[in-house]
Amino acid sequence: MQPDVLVVGGGIIGTTTAAYLARGGASVTLVERAELASGPSGRSLGLVSGPHPPELRSIAERSLQAYLGLARETGAFTIDANDVGCLCISPDGRGLPRGEGEALDGDQVVEAEPLLALRCAAGVVIPARHVDPGGAVSAWAEEARRHGARIRVACPVRSLLDDGGRVAGAATDEGAIFAGCVVLATGWETPRLAAGLGIDVPVRGVRGWIVTTRPAPFRLRRPINEVDFSAGVVAGPLLTLGDIAEGNVGTPIIAAQMRQDAAGRLVLGASLAPAIGDGDDDGAHAVPSICRRAIELIPPIAEVPIAETRTCVRPASFDGLPLHGPVDGIDGLVLACGHRSHGLTWGPGSGEAVARGVLEGEWDPALSPARLEQKASA
Repeated sequence: MQPDVLVVGGGIIGTTTAAYLARGGASVTLVERAELASGPSGRSLGLVSGPHPPELRSIAERSLQAYLGLARETGAFTIDANDVGCLCISPDGRGLPRGEGEALDGDQVVEAEPLLALRCAAGVVIPARHVDPGGAVSAWAEEARRHGARIRVACPVRSLLDDGGRVAGAATDEGAIFAGCVVLATGWETPRLAAGLGIDVPVRGVRGWIVTTRPAPFRLRRPINEVDFSAGVVAGPLLTLGDIAEGNVGTPIIAAQMRQDAAGRLVLGASLAPAIGDGDDDGAHAVPSICRRAIELIPPIAEVPIAETRTCVRPASFDGLPLHGPVDGIDGLVLACGHRSHGLTWGPGSGEAVARGVLEGEWDPALSPARLEQKASA
């Protein structure tokens, strides 16, 4: 049977979109090229936290409430029942989130985390919850199934089916899937899939690395975030062929982020670097830099053994806000991508917003793909 909606992508954006569509009565098929949560959703820091641009604050709040509600209802994944607070720090006091959380002076930063060796001029404690990323994606997929959605893994989409200016479905390794509407929740790979329709989706790939240790002999009082640094890559120019030819690819942007899981393991990050493929060559620079910065902040970390490193390519739109909505001139195609490293945080709220748009035709103009088309032509 032909579904009303085909959702492409089995991360947190895709699974929540499928769940809300199915809750709303649509027949849904979701396809994922590998396994669920195999991309950025499953390789994140595991923290639901800000800072949030004003355009995303409502979505962030709805996401948190949706996580808490599904966790209570199903018990299928873990999320902190109460706010644990994330300590955002800045040596010079600049770049800290405004309008969120509790502002701290330098002495209060020391009280908030006594292990912190870096003297900071100021800090802010913003709301935060630890969450199990893989478990959360799996729970949302099961929620979609419970409402009738069909989920197919190991089913890569090779191209979109163009029916005279309308997207009629997708060609997969298991054959064509026709649908009334196709939602691309495919992260940084969205531009490749859309290119066959003559569309250049304004999303770039940004590679990130995370380092996980064995259990530490101490505990941090709360997660730590050395300000939000994601705008650095978003605002930077795209790499050109000349840059690549000359080796001018820059060095990864590093800012300390860390949390401690229930077992006492430290999850450290993060790095951002322009990504132009599936390779992970920048790890030779990013991982040591992450470790060095973590040690500068919390010196005892130096003696804690490493358990693993993880990497993924995150999708960043050209203005840093996600793309939610249809593409002008192409019927039957909806974008749900460009969430940077905040996909886990904004996921359920974004999925709800995209599903509502598909079902009711209501879209937030601040997140519409048309905003960037307008900027590009202005």
